[in-house]
Amino acid sequence: FTIPIAWMLWLTMVELGKLNAATTIEEKGTTYLRPLVRLVGVIRAHQLYAHQVLNGKTDLEGKRAVAESDVDEQVRRLTDADRRVGAALQFTEEGLAARKREGSSAQAVQQSWDRLKRSRAGQTAQASDQEHEALVLIVMSMIRHAYDTSGLVVDPDADIFYLGFVMSAQIPMVEKDMWAAIIIGTSSLESKTPSLSDRIKLAEFRALTKLNRDLAVL
Repeated sequence: FTIPIAWMLWLTMVELGKLNAATTIEEKGTTYLRPLVRLVGVIRAHQLYAHQVLNGKTDLEGKRAVAESDVDEQVRRLTDADRRVGAALQFTEEGLAARKREGSSAQAVQQSWDRLKRSRAGQTAQASDQEHEALVLIVMSMIRHAYDTSGLVVDPDADIFYLGFVMSAQIPMVEKDMWAAIIIGTSSLESKTPSLSDRIKLAEFRALTKLNRDLAVL
């Protein structure tokens, strides 16, 4: 009887070790995803106010400055999370290259944001929008990478799968598209004559937002 009992005990310990390792990497993924998800919204908010200030609405400079501080704070938190758990989530040159996500790093976010702040004063609204969009795309790529490497989808029957999918995949995408629609809509209202291109883009964002919302509630 001793041999099968010892065998079952060993198997139990192995399974507990795997469960503990999976839980640990999920916690690290959540730690890393938190500032990334928040960055999507605060970058878009800064983009909106920067766009309006560059188009002559200087009374919104105060709100733009507050939005800039919000981005600074989330970038700082991202850098801290990267220092603590980035390597475990394969945010390394090798790990990013393996998934063809070179440049999707906390360092790239920091550099892109610093460059955007330095060039803001002499930019046009269109150039500012393009730089913000490039920064958001880096963040979205990092969200996907953290989601892939954190083990949040190990068990598709578990509640954590659905929560992780919505929080780390769908909500950032919806927020990204909604802010883009707000920016285009604001620009169209300023011109008072929305272009055909703007109308098409707004229709696209509306369709994408509805798609992501429907996926989130499936």
